[in-house]
Amino acid sequence: MNLFAVRRSCAPPINTSIFATARKRAIALALIATIPVLVLPSAAQGRPVPTVSLESFPAAVTTSTSATFAWTTTGGSTSSECTLDGVTASCDSPRVYSGLAGGSHTFGVTVTNASCSATASYAWTIIALPPPPPPPGGSLLWTGDVEEGGLMDWYAPSLTAIGDYGGGEYDSGGGITSITSTMAHGGAYSQKMSLITGVGGARMFRWRELRANRTVRQSTWMYIPRTYTLTGDPATGKYWILFEFKSRLADGSNNWPFWYVNAYNRADGSLGAKLSWGYQAKLEGPHKGETGWRNYGDVAIPVGRWFQISTTLTQSKDFDGAVDVTVDGQQLASLTGVRTGQPNCNYNAWCVEQHWAVTNYSDGIAKTPADIYTDDAEVALP
Repeated sequence: MNLFAVRRSCAPPINTSIFATARKRAIALALIATIPVLVLPSAAQGRPVPTVSLESFPAAVTTSTSATFAWTTTGGSTSSECTLDGVTASCDSPRVYSGLAGGSHTFGVTVTNASCSATASYAWTIIALPPPPPPPGGSLLWTGDVEEGGLMDWYAPSLTAIGDYGGGEYDSGGGITSITSTMAHGGAYSQKMSLITGVGGARMFRWRELRANRTVRQSTWMYIPRTYTLTGDPATGKYWILFEFKSRLADGSNNWPFWYVNAYNRADGSLGAKLSWGYQAKLEGPHKGETGWRNYGDVAIPVGRWFQISTTLTQSKDFDGAVDVTVDGQQLASLTGVRTGQPNCNYNAWCVEQHWAVTNYSDGIAKTPADIYTDDAEVALP
């Protein structure tokens, strides 16, 4: 938790009773008559008192290993010193630190003039990032690290978010996707995916690589800052989708989600995840001869740290597909002989147009705005 603190220290008045014994009192009186009176600069005598106020500082909890502090002063300060975790040095505003370790840190700046000093301090926490994921087992087809400071990765190779491109931002309802430097898994930026009212969808899609390759691996890093409560109607939904595969019919008449990682509130107050087949329950599947809503697996979703969701998908309009999902390194589900999409022969020989999405998509979440962060997405051959 961040902590602001301000303190001020002024020079105490000098004790002029330096001649204390009765024997020397007469001599003292004679001296005082011939020596000018010493007047000390002090706040009490109308001299300016310095103040210092922090104007720029890092977030209370951040993954950034750099920190910039800026401050303003009044009262004619003549010098300033900065202290970081007990190490002090002279400094000027702004003061920049880099390469900081994870954990708690405390910064202070002290300004001084002839009579007084004033100090402002601030405490914050850097969340240590987990080690980077191992490189994909096959050829890397696409990356979404957003290090350009925008969403260009997601609609590449187009240079603008228009036309028939490789993916893009498809927010709905109260969903908003933006770029932030407050949290990042790797580099300086991540995607902040927000539900302003707790309802709607912030959704980032890729489909170019899935159109060209029947079996592909998809992954993203995700950060959920707190445990949200789902408020939707369980009779009609009560869903919170973090990761999904959709599929469009050849005539474009519908684009349904087929498989998705659905978060939910466990009885013990933690967040859990299941792999769901449900919206398209009117279709036969996921296995031949099955129908209706189905959930597979159950693993914990970490809160307050980065974790990875990874899938390997073999696309199928029939029942010879496969889907394998891990969350934070734990196997959520691994299914074979399943349907993953609708028949659509417009793009490939296996006749499926599959869309993959990273999402913050719900019919109701309490504690708004409901924010999550995503970073370092990849599509690769397994």
